[in-house]
Amino acid sequence: MKKIIFIVAAFSLAGSIRGQTLERSVLGAAGKVDVGKTIQLEWTLGEVAVSRYAHPGGEINEGFHQPYLTVERDETRTIADQRFSVFPNPTGADLFVQAKLSTNEQVRLKLIDSAGRLLLPVRRSGHLVNEQLDLQHTPAGHYYLLVSDARGKLLHSVKILKQ
Repeated sequence: MKKIIFIVAAFSLAGSIRGQTLERSVLGAAGKVDVGKTIQLEWTLGEVAVSRYAHPGGEINEGFHQPYLTVERDETRTIADQRFSVFPNPTGADLFVQAKLSTNEQVRLKLIDSAGRLLLPVRRSGHLVNEQLDLQHTPAGHYYLLVSDARGKLLHSVKILKQ
């Protein structure tokens, strides 16, 4: 009789136990979801155990915020057609940007600080670009120079150190 009660109790208990579920959650100091007309941005600060593995065929990202990015090669124009020179780096006052482009088109130079603020927007047209950027009144720090075409496609980027 004790065996029968034990077996019935064991099956009753086993039927009431549910499997463990793991919900997506992020342990972070801060985070937010911003939704615009054409874009949604989700971010967290202090996400733990996130790695990025890059290899010649692509990359693998670890974490809850995975990028939805489609990368396609533009066969009509390659970056090898462009020749860029940015000097001196690090710089104290003036930064020189020279570019030899394969086509006669407009390019946009943008100097952006580490917070993402646009400091110096410059537009130039032609096969040859020879620009002198005055950084004398810019505080010391790290900046990014982005060179894009008229459609906004990034042609070149370089990290600048202002001393």
